[in-house]
Amino acid sequence: MKPEFITAEQWLDAEDRGGRAGRIERLKWLEAQYPNISWQVFPGGWMARTLFEEARYSFVYGQYVASIALAFAYIERTLAGMLYAAGEDAARRANVSQLVDSAVARGWLTASERDEISIARGTRNPMLHYRELVAEDSVENRALTGQQAPYDLIESDARHVMIIAFSLFSRNAA
Repeated sequence: MKPEFITAEQWLDAEDRGGRAGRIERLKWLEAQYPNISWQVFPGGWMARTLFEEARYSFVYGQYVASIALAFAYIERTLAGMLYAAGEDAARRANVSQLVDSAVARGWLTASERDEISIARGTRNPMLHYRELVAEDSVENRALTGQQAPYDLIESDARHVMIIAFSLFSRNAA
């Protein structure tokens, strides 16, 4: 006998009802991060814009790992685009550390912002690259040692990365 499943419509209806309040709260939080601007430029091109938009959408829908990965990709692509446009041909193949160091050297990022990006990178990497469960930087270990639910931890990480993305976004807007 084949088990009965709910229909796609029933699943989406339940998802919409159950997650609406959280989505509204997260959307309001994102609105508070948004700079008061009349125009914006995406130095990383159309793809940077897409990464930024999908990071925001993923965050609103509570897809925190996706929002972290997408927002960090936006940060990396935007820095590369800014540096390449300024004549740094090496930015096309630079890693994020090199991009951040070059942006700091040009005065585009502060040392404090470099440190925040480094922290974000340190939280992103264990999510996207395998770690043993007991590894110091694994989500599981961070949750256990901080006595915090893993989902709450990655939500906090996502907020941190989104703040950095909005900071960089505001630099390319007026």
